[in-house]
Amino acid sequence: MLRISQRPAGYPVTLDEAKAQLRVSNTKNDALISGLIGAATGHCEALVQRAFVPRTFQWVLPCWR
Repeated sequence: MLRISQRPAGYPVTLDEAKAQLRVSNTKNDALISGLIGAATGHCEALVQRAFVPRTFQWVLPCWR
């Protein structure tokens, strides 16, 4: 089984880039936008079966001793 042992430090799109694209200047919805960036990144990575940002994986073999 392949597990992520170290999560990525960031996402392909920053909060500032997303806010500029959405034309949002206040900080009221920063948490929502950040959550949407994470959800969209996870969905797209699962769809194409590729990691968009570097991360560390660990290969775990359940029957290996």
